[in-house]
Amino acid sequence: MGLRLARRRWPLLLLLAMFLVSIPCLFFLLLLVAVLAGGNALNTAVPSSWNGQIPTDVSPADGIPTPFVSYVQQASETYQVPMQYIAATALHESSWEPNAYADYDGSHAMGLMQFEPETWSGWEDPYVQIDEPDTDALRIQKYGGLGVDADHLEAPIGTPAEAALQPQELLALDEQCAANGDQGCAPYASPYDPDDALNAGAKYLHVLYLMYGSWPNASAHYYGSSDEAAVQDYINALMRMTAAYVLDTPPVQLPDHSGYWLFGDANLTFTPSSTGGWTVQAKQEDKNSALVAQWLPSLPIIAPADGEVTWTVDPSNQVATITLPLPNGSSVMIRASSDQVMKWDLAENQAIGPVSAGDIVGFLNATEPFQVSSDIAGLDPGISAGVVTPPGNPVHAGV
Repeated sequence: MGLRLARRRWPLLLLLAMFLVSIPCLFFLLLLVAVLAGGNALNTAVPSSWNGQIPTDVSPADGIPTPFVSYVQQASETYQVPMQYIAATALHESSWEPNAYADYDGSHAMGLMQFEPETWSGWEDPYVQIDEPDTDALRIQKYGGLGVDADHLEAPIGTPAEAALQPQELLALDEQCAANGDQGCAPYASPYDPDDALNAGAKYLHVLYLMYGSWPNASAHYYGSSDEAAVQDYINALMRMTAAYVLDTPPVQLPDHSGYWLFGDANLTFTPSSTGGWTVQAKQEDKNSALVAQWLPSLPIIAPADGEVTWTVDPSNQVATITLPLPNGSSVMIRASSDQVMKWDLAENQAIGPVSAGDIVGFLNATEPFQVSSDIAGLDPGISAGVVTPPGNPVHAGV
């Protein structure tokens, strides 16, 4: 009798065992679905206010702190990220404090752009510690980290990241390495080094922009949270800070209030082009202020009127053509090397879209020559060769 009862229980016991084993698997599956769903939700955490319009209650930022200007310029040109956006990220992440360190809730973010050690070094780097990144730029590259040696300094392998907070001592280490034929040394990359940090931050933002298609999505993943409300707050804050930096070279409203000048408020040299239209470039003789001059590698492109913007790149020569509406109903064209211009209002893969007068369409490195069609006379009928001052009144308190 007992043997028969035992035999009857075996199927029940087997089913119970299978159920218990399946619980962890089911939990893992649900967790995976939640994470993936969170990732998709993160992609959609884009505020409707993220566009080319400058909020009316934003005022000019009055420039980047002087010690960091050239680093932001370098980062923008190297990784094709607008200077104003890099500056906004640094301001929000660290308030421009190179020694900023966040030690809470498991975070060990450090430097101007608040890199975690693993993100800086690469997750597989065996030399990274929970609170100390690898500083060997060659190893970082090997393990897929985002850290870069932007200022080309060498240091003994294993030099801690915080050594970058003592620039003179770091230069002495670089000289020692050079004197010893770089024996036992490597290119030094530290999130506490402002040049390294700003370039690595721009590199990361550019990678995220290409992966997720827009600057707000790039910021959402840079922030790295599944809290949609927090992500949206972060993106909105960055938009406002970017707008404040844009207002250092603000949109210029035409004298008759019919529309806006094509670029932010900066003097530019116009030279007649052999193919028609104008060759335009920012030059020293333009006599821009020091504040304006720092933004010339990332000068705003402004929509002169309501209408449609197109942005295409010829794959045969990598020349970008940007067409914008004019108040008279026609259009004006900008042509520049594709690595000289950066989209803002349009998504990365978007070639056409609506714009409103005064929108920030993109940014342009005006220190290099570019072409503008003769239609720009629709904004300034008296335009002539030489230094051109934007006609109209700069908008200093948002559009």
